[in-house]
Amino acid sequence: CTILGPSGSGKTTLLYLAAGIRKPDSGTVLLDGEPVSGPSKRVGLMLQDYGLLPWFSARRNIEVGLAISGADGATQRQQADEWLERLGLSEIAGRYPAQLSGGQRQRVALARQFALGNELLLLDEPLSAVDELTRERLQIQLFELTRESGGTTMLVTHSGEEAVLLSSRILLI
Repeated sequence: CTILGPSGSGKTTLLYLAAGIRKPDSGTVLLDGEPVSGPSKRVGLMLQDYGLLPWFSARRNIEVGLAISGADGATQRQQADEWLERLGLSEIAGRYPAQLSGGQRQRVALARQFALGNELLLLDEPLSAVDELTRERLQIQLFELTRESGGTTMLVTHSGEEAVLLSSRILLI
């Protein structure tokens, strides 16, 4: 599902509500028929600023999400390496966020989210910082990964073309 609309229209707020980090002024947000009352391990959220920790390498930024979810060290390393490889980031695994381009930081953040395997993945403009050629490749990869995961992905974008390519449902604000 893609949320498409102008800046300031509330697209990111909808993601915050779905993630349980914001509460609605009225009404109820439901996930599988149950009220969302706060953050859940079932839901992953990738914000526009990527949320990478500057004191951790790219690999460790992926591993830290897995560590918080309770994965052992070997699983953390294996999953991080797998996702670094899948997103074409193996060569920068030991670099820190300040040493990465915006597109590389964005892909590290995507790798962290996919490694967690959440049932609902919320992505706030996940491809906005990559060049056009990388964007086209990542759009196809994102489409394949979301199909493969079997989960639900809700993404915010300003690109109508991206919305049509990646989504079976588009919400216009």
